[in-house]
Amino acid sequence: MALCSITVAELAHGIYRADTPERRQRRRAFLDDLKAAVPVYITDSTAELVGKIGAESSATGVTIPFDDLISL
Repeated sequence: MALCSITVAELAHGIYRADTPERRQRRRAFLDDLKAAVPVYITDSTAELVGKIGAESSATGVTIPFDDLISL
């Protein structure tokens, strides 16, 4: 069993869009535990960066298509 890097990106997006520090911390802990238990195809750091950039741009009203984000 393994995780797809896109799954990591989607979960990371949720971390950076969390509306409270507590929720962000819980989501961060979940993703960290998941990555420790299940290998990730491609690189998890790249996938997480995609999630972060997508979330931060979305929060400012800028939508970057996922295909463009993943090709960074």
